[in-house]
Amino acid sequence: MSLVALAACSVPAVGDAPPGSEPAKPALARLATAPAPRTPSRPTTSPPVALAPAPAVASTSPTTRRLTKLTAPPAGVIAAIPSFDAALATATEDGTAAVTANTSGAIRLWPSLDGSREPVVVVGPRPVALAIARDGQDLALADLDLAGSLDVLQLSASGEPRSRAHIQAPRPFTAVVAVTTGFVATTDDQRLEVFSLDGTARGALTPEPGTRLGAVVTRRGRALALFASREGAFARWLELDGVPAWGATTGKLPIDPFARAALSPDHRHLLAMYPPLHTAAYVDLTTGKAFALPSGYEDQPAAMLPIGFTGPHQVAVENLGDGQIAWWDGKATHQGYAPSRGGPPGPPALAVDGRVLVAELTHLVLDTPVATQFLGYELGDLERAQPVQGGWLLVSWSNYGHLVRTDAHFRERERIDLPALDGELTSVTPVDEHELIVTSRQDSAVGVYSVDLRDRATTRLSTGVYLSYEARSHVLAVIDDGRIDFARYDPDSGRFGSVASVPGTRPHPHNLVYLTDPAQAHGVLAVIVTTAEHGAHLNEVRALCETCEPWLSLGPDVELPAGKWLDALPVYGIVAEPNRAISPDGKRVAELADGRIRLRERGKLRWTANAYGAAKLVWNARGELFALGAGTARIDTATGELRERQCGWRFGLYHERLTTQVNAPLICDAP
Repeated sequence: MSLVALAACSVPAVGDAPPGSEPAKPALARLATAPAPRTPSRPTTSPPVALAPAPAVASTSPTTRRLTKLTAPPAGVIAAIPSFDAALATATEDGTAAVTANTSGAIRLWPSLDGSREPVVVVGPRPVALAIARDGQDLALADLDLAGSLDVLQLSASGEPRSRAHIQAPRPFTAVVAVTTGFVATTDDQRLEVFSLDGTARGALTPEPGTRLGAVVTRRGRALALFASREGAFARWLELDGVPAWGATTGKLPIDPFARAALSPDHRHLLAMYPPLHTAAYVDLTTGKAFALPSGYEDQPAAMLPIGFTGPHQVAVENLGDGQIAWWDGKATHQGYAPSRGGPPGPPALAVDGRVLVAELTHLVLDTPVATQFLGYELGDLERAQPVQGGWLLVSWSNYGHLVRTDAHFRERERIDLPALDGELTSVTPVDEHELIVTSRQDSAVGVYSVDLRDRATTRLSTGVYLSYEARSHVLAVIDDGRIDFARYDPDSGRFGSVASVPGTRPHPHNLVYLTDPAQAHGVLAVIVTTAEHGAHLNEVRALCETCEPWLSLGPDVELPAGKWLDALPVYGIVAEPNRAISPDGKRVAELADGRIRLRERGKLRWTANAYGAAKLVWNARGELFALGAGTARIDTATGELRERQCGWRFGLYHERLTTQVNAPLICDAP
């Protein structure tokens, strides 16, 4: 039976009415008495709609801040938060630029580390090692892939690609490091291949028989190769001016040449692992004398791993026990600590001029002996995008308390911080560009609030549980004490007025409320579906209507396969579907299913394209189509190709640890 046919039927209401009696119908359009005018900058405590009485609200006002000026990336360069967790990291030795790669191999160039430029996407093979160097005002990046091939990319200071050289040696490369004049790569047969900053081969060096090549360390234009031999460990300089050649050899050194090591800026000392004590040691390259660095904990000694030199005589080491970073003056004077890492283990920390860099989750940690800063984004994955005047209002899964207002193409314009409510924020739903529906939970107590961004007023609407909001009808649904309350938002007054309060269903299993657009659903405002546990047993379907018979019922005890019941309902097709988006003129429908996006115009399929991880499709008022998910992208409606993209919002330097994670493939990493 169709919905139209059902709407004409007179069926008993479902509730506690005895058989044969007249069912009690809900009072429709039962508006509450208008509340007192809102008071700016403080909460309103009396409910503006006929919902459950609520206690006073303890909150502060939301704040709106203009965006700190960021330098936008050049045309064609995509700014993007890294997804997943960091796996590789390296930086220029002056500490002004860095490059990272995540566990899926996506590469990010961090053009500056002062918060003025966002990280940008670098297209390259999935790396197992990275190296970066300055080339005048530009940058040169070496990308060593899983096959042992080397790509050398020249980039502008803002990440624009200049050139790319693909290098394949007779034997696979196993490591690469940067020097001022280029890169030194190690092959699996112990050879060192030297390349210029544009990837031009400059020569090769072969170790002497009876020696084994270990790590190669560089600093301030010089490179030192560490070796093992029967007589012990030693090091040998590389002469890189002109044709590469071997230089002077050090005496015997008390180090592990295959472990992590770092060269001092003055080329006189080495920070390396000291095998007798299994800890980091400060080694004099002239005399071979070593000073093993203590842990700093007299009662809990622990091994220290070498990070490197942050100054001529200042070294940074990592405590193997708790992950804290400690600074020493190269001898025994302790100079400070940095916090332990947050999140899962990532790539090794990096020592650059003046500080230590740590790639952590999706951000960088900038450590000095006296301060720690966090460079990255507060917002990653998107949950909702509300069209507003000239752009969008964005809500992220990663942080409900912080919102962003953007332009039409999702470029950040304003940052909005929500007020502190009772308990933890659990959802934020934009009603329009001025009003939000916010929910919170504290222990077993829940609350539904209306937050006005214009006058900074916060109003508690209900102590019930938020169900959903339908933007087309402006109707809000909450469930409270066994009843389902419906209220409609009036954009002119900025208030919610009651529509109906209907009883919950018996035997009171699961109430699923689907709000609809009455203009497309024959006057139906909502469809209430009641199922037993796991949704396999459909108890009842009801529809709420203002202009037609208000109660509709499909009847109790309908058996349907688990997960298939919605498709079988006569109301299917009028319920708002998150995987379909209709253009403002109603002529085009974009569908998202099975990892593909399909565009139909007047029912005819125009194209099918890869969704690249998109979770939702939206149109703006100008008829432009966008994909949302772990980032945003404008979709070319003629071809399905992705155009302008943005992944991550609220970028900057922070004094508190960032916890933003993006555990999905980014739209910004799509081809």
